[in-house]
Amino acid sequence: MAKMNLSELKKSISEKNFRNLYFLTGEEYFVSKFKKIISDCLLGENQNDFNMFKISSENLDIEKLEINIDTYPIGSSKKCIILNNLPAEQWNDNDLENFEKLLKNIPDFTVLIIAQTEKMSSAKNSNKIKKIEKACDNFGVYVNFTTEKSNIQSELIDYAEKNFEKILSKNLAEKLINKCQNHSVRELFNEVKKICEFETEKTITEKSLSVANESKEKIKIFALPKLILAGETAKALEMLNTMLDQGEDPIALIAIISGEYIDMFRVKALINSGRPTSILTEIFDYKSKEFRIKNAESNCRNRSLNDIKRGLALLTNADKKLKSTTISSKLILNEIVIKLSYND
Repeated sequence: MAKMNLSELKKSISEKNFRNLYFLTGEEYFVSKFKKIISDCLLGENQNDFNMFKISSENLDIEKLEINIDTYPIGSSKKCIILNNLPAEQWNDNDLENFEKLLKNIPDFTVLIIAQTEKMSSAKNSNKIKKIEKACDNFGVYVNFTTEKSNIQSELIDYAEKNFEKILSKNLAEKLINKCQNHSVRELFNEVKKICEFETEKTITEKSLSVANESKEKIKIFALPKLILAGETAKALEMLNTMLDQGEDPIALIAIISGEYIDMFRVKALINSGRPTSILTEIFDYKSKEFRIKNAESNCRNRSLNDIKRGLALLTNADKKLKSTTISSKLILNEIVIKLSYND
């Protein structure tokens, strides 16, 4: 149907001109924001387990997805399916062809939103994504959120006004963006927060921009579970809170830690049963990721299966809290790091 930019997408939503297929990619902040806006506008209070589905690339099954797409919603005229990233590296040509056919035949009562924030590691995988982009352009809406200054300026100005009742001018917003060129939008929000808390006037002055940190050292997200599993609680908490201050998604952090525990559970279960851990590559997607099995073997050496199960239960509960309560995400994550530091 059409490619859209940010302004055109906003207009179509305000006019309630919804399509059955959206492919959202580019800047992670805008992808997350608009997949939520679209689903909220479509379903309103009818967001339940029958009408709202979220699928990640790790558990995507094209046949099951097709059944889900074709199943009528309950208690609502629409249902929404959010597919977070595509497992392009795992797909062969037949998988790609089947998925393209699926996109072409989405029924009127279903809206599929593909939220692609992961970048492809090779040109071959990137070409697969481009084929999906083209299909979405033909059958639905394709939006590539770029980091255009005008778009980010608007977000920063609204953030300052709605959260701190401060006036941030377009000129100062642009200066902040130029000063912090390597920051993501979420990280820019943290800089605006610091500026607003520092500013004593209603209108933010240029002097207050001095508190913004133009150079930041980005912490690798995979370093956190290593510290937790090593029992380095103090260092893990310090790293966690730094990452949260830099704008890392709390749910993504839980997912990364959970991934380590899932690997340990699989490895420990095989070790306890006397079977070789190498068979995991035949059962799960560890192709070219065998290092994860070796890491799990090392991490679970001094841990019982019950302790690993306890950790998974704690992580599942923390994930539910993050998604369903108003409790501070920082508090939830600090608590989970402390609890995971103690094993049987």
